[in-house]
Amino acid sequence: MPYIPNTDANRADMLRKIGVKSFDELIADIPAEIRCQAELKLPAALSEMEALKHLESLAARNAPAAAQASFLGGGIYDHYVPAAIGHTLSRSEFYTA
Repeated sequence: MPYIPNTDANRADMLRKIGVKSFDELIADIPAEIRCQAELKLPAALSEMEALKHLESLAARNAPAAAQASFLGGGIYDHYVPAAIGHTLSRSEFYTA
């Protein structure tokens, strides 16, 4: 799903429309004991290319699809497209130009 940059006013309007005053009120029905209270111990962030290489190394554990005959794509083979391209092309000024 494309990233939608909601402003504070947008979020407040959405909460008002569903009848709650805050995000905490929205999730109040979720028991506190099952909510994650601890700080997440996440590894350091990777660049887009580092993440791609890491995911490729994980995917390499699978049986390679490239070893099988594939007729998908009709000549359009694997190539790198930066993540920013999808976001840039989804901007409204490109649709209305």
